[in-house]
Amino acid sequence: MERKRRFDRLVNQASTYRVGLVTKVAEFAKQFNEPSPSQRCAEPSPSQRCAEPSPSQRCADPAYVRELRRHIYAPNVKPINELVDRLHAEHPDRFIPHVAPTYGGRNARILALFQSPGWSSTPHHDGPGMICHENVDSSSIRHKNFLDEYKIDIEDVVSWNAFPWSGYDKNRSLKEERQATLALEELLELLPNLTAVMLHGRVAQDAWERLLRHNPRAANRPYVIETYHTSARLVDPSSNSATLIERYENNLHEAFHKAAMHLRPVRYPEQSDYVQVDDAQAGEPPF
Repeated sequence: MERKRRFDRLVNQASTYRVGLVTKVAEFAKQFNEPSPSQRCAEPSPSQRCAEPSPSQRCADPAYVRELRRHIYAPNVKPINELVDRLHAEHPDRFIPHVAPTYGGRNARILALFQSPGWSSTPHHDGPGMICHENVDSSSIRHKNFLDEYKIDIEDVVSWNAFPWSGYDKNRSLKEERQATLALEELLELLPNLTAVMLHGRVAQDAWERLLRHNPRAANRPYVIETYHTSARLVDPSSNSATLIERYENNLHEAFHKAAMHLRPVRYPEQSDYVQVDDAQAGEPPF
């Protein structure tokens, strides 16, 4: 079993190295159609770009993206995306992505907290306008690969950003930090089944520290797993040494292993069978 896990890990690392090496220069024409700084997400570095929309990522298919948008208020994500709508009303000059209906939404047991909206989710970059593990960017590809490797069902997960709106994380104001903390607090109130949170990167970990100071009860409710971001920059040999890449990858593998083990129910002899929620009440994702 251990040998198989090691083999799977090597396969995953080889895949992420390939993603980290792929580069592409942005089209010159896009320079004439740039959004304002407040609307713009950080441009992708060469290591984050994909040469072509990945066939393995379903958001490369416009028909699939249209289907996602059609179900943006599906029961499992409706309260979360209504929260997004309220945030957008408060920040009309910022891009704030909805949450894809493929996630577990309010039924999720794991929250994957990242830093801020990625470039691939923005309509300016032909993105679907939502957080989705099927987005065509290296971070989403790697996140999806880790979930698949550790057999974590996407319906057990919901993703969110420490700062739900676009911007540059090194220049966030104290006001923005407080607004983002309140948004995260409100999100947690919409996740009654939440048992664990994965904090991907320093920005996410700092956001959780702010939540802990603001509302210790909410922050202490789930099991907290701190790890690195799934960005391809971490596994780019032109940016990091082989030793660092191995350290980052091992940490991520350990984190996803912990999350997977946390989801596995442990049965004790004296316990009865677990009660299952009726699908109609649970608000199952539409696809």
